Amino acid sequence: MRAIKAFRILLTAAINAIFRRLFRGPRRSGWSWSFEVVTACLRDIFLRVEKLSIIAEQREFLDIFNFPTDALAQVRIMPIDVEGIPARWFIPPNETGEAVVYYLHGGGYVFEHQQPDGLAAQVAQATRSRTLALSYRLAPEHPFPAAVEDAVAGYHFLIEQGINPARLAVAGDSAGGGLALAVLLSLREAKERLPALAILLSPWVDLSCQGESMIANKSYDYLTQQLLLQWARWYLGDGDPGDPLASPLNARLDGLPPLYIQAGGAEILIDQIKAFELQARADGARVRLDIWKNMNHDFQAFGNLIPECRQALEKIGEVFVQHIPAGPA
Repeated sequence: MRAIKAFRILLTAAINAIFRRLFRGPRRSGWSWSFEVVTACLRDIFLRVEKLSIIAEQREFLDIFNFPTDALAQVRIMPIDVEGIPARWFIPPNETGEAVVYYLHGGGYVFEHQQPDGLAAQVAQATRSRTLALSYRLAPEHPFPAAVEDAVAGYHFLIEQGINPARLAVAGDSAGGGLALAVLLSLREAKERLPALAILLSPWVDLSCQGESMIANKSYDYLTQQLLLQWARWYLGDGDPGDPLASPLNARLDGLPPLYIQAGGAEILIDQIKAFELQARADGARVRLDIWKNMNHDFQAFGNLIPECRQALEKIGEVFVQHIPAGPA
């Protein structure tokens, strides 16, 4: 029944998108048919999620859908326990050297879906490196700073396993991108050795969800400002959205490793991501932001569906090798 329900929802959204494009043209210039149809399906899914006020209902609904990527079948997945926290190693067939990626998934800090596993697998392939993905505790059951505590514990686990920080990159998408930055800030304040690189895909860096792009890009993205604000309330509990570990846009950003950021010009988070880049530069951080003008949130997860995804993953591999060359430490 769940599969039938998912099929009906996706089919209806796809048919509506096809007819809309036939009569009105592309929703955004430069969008392919396939990208527009998949975006329409995701928009419909998340608009339905927005109407559900209980987190259990949102998770149950999202669990119906699965957008698998080829990468999941091409990597070896090894579940492990990280100090009581579930995690998975993604080991690509083209693994080289001793470098490691520590990956923190998106999901608004409130859910973990199979799709982030696809992104972790693709990052593992792009960097040709073992990638550890952590299933940190989720809100609202475990509000801020539980996710930060778990993410820092995962980093410490890697160091205790003998991973050299000079051979380590911390990465994350969406909320996981914000969480990756929280890890870096926590390590810096504790005067611990930092990883060699941070890879941030559409990072959620301001939980107050400000910026004109929240409105200007709402027709092009599948996330909504209202949904993000709901997730932020669940994550923060009684916490302050201005806390730098929750909203790294408010942090002092000096003393961090190089930050490589990818974002879509059509996503609702793009204004806060641009503001973060400017703040990072002003604070003296080494930062690079690559924007794909027509793409929306977490477009890298679309896999082989679009050339922009392949280009973005190739860029991740190039930047990774620049900072962490192949071979032993």
